[in-house]
Amino acid sequence: MSLIIVVDDDQEIRNAISRILKRMGNLTVLCENGEEALRSLEVWKDTAALIISDVNMPVMDGKQLFARVRATCPDLPFILMTGGSDKLPSDDRTQHLAKPLNFDAFTKAVDAALQMSSPRS
Repeated sequence: MSLIIVVDDDQEIRNAISRILKRMGNLTVLCENGEEALRSLEVWKDTAALIISDVNMPVMDGKQLFARVRATCPDLPFILMTGGSDKLPSDDRTQHLAKPLNFDAFTKAVDAALQMSSPRS
């Protein structure tokens, strides 16, 4: 069982992703924007296994969140989701998914990210 932080300004999408992740056997923390996600990461830093974030959000978008997370948790796997053609940041622990999400692609990306995850100390 892994703890996954889900970040999206659309409540329906957050809830749908959470349901899928819970069916996969994971725990979720749901956040509406990047600032909420950073606050959640402070609390769950030692147990968070993955962040799944939308790119386009108010307050703090997914690219800004990615940069802030990489500064403090460089090994934390990250999945960025976008419905646009955004140029997305990338590294060997980051995956990109197009919205609307394809169920099979989503679950494969989550499984792959969790395989590379290790608890932070």
